[in-house]
Amino acid sequence: MALSENLRYEAVSYCWGDEEDLRSITCNGHEFEVRRNLEAALRNMRYSDRPRLLWADAICINQLDDKEKVSQVQLMQTIFSNAQRTLIWLGDVEEKQAQKMSKFALWSIKMGLSIFRRRVDNINAPQVPVWDVEKRRFRTLAPFSSEFYLELMACSE
Repeated sequence: MALSENLRYEAVSYCWGDEEDLRSITCNGHEFEVRRNLEAALRNMRYSDRPRLLWADAICINQLDDKEKVSQVQLMQTIFSNAQRTLIWLGDVEEKQAQKMSKFALWSIKMGLSIFRRRVDNINAPQVPVWDVEKRRFRTLAPFSSEFYLELMACSE
C-alpha cells in the first residue's frame, strides 16, 4: 500500500529486540516472522472490535532489500509525521518486572525530576495517555511526574 498524505494510520515505535527470538504473525493474509517485541506490541495494540491500520518498519519495509531500506529510512520523518499518532511499545509486563533498577538509579531520577518539576508549569502541561496492558485501558500521567519517567524506563519501586 502506498503512503499518501490522506492515509489514516498509526506508526509503531518499539525496540527491535533479539533477532533470534522470532514469532509468526499474519498481516493482510500474509504470514510474517517478526521479532518477539513487535509481535507483543501488535498483539497488545490490536482492537478487539475493529481493524486498526498500523505502520511498523519491520513489516512495511522489505528487510531483505537493502535498496528499499535505504530509501525508506530517508522517509521515516515523513512516515511518522503523517501518522495520526505514534504508539510507543515499552515492553510487556514480564519484561518490565525483570528490568528492575538499582535504588541509587531510582533515587537519582527522582531527585532530578524534583528539581526539573520546579521549573515547569505542570498545571498547563499536556497530559500523556499511557496504555495499561494489565487493565486494558488508558491511564493519564503528567509528563514530568516520576511515575511517567519510571514507566518509560520500565521500572517500579
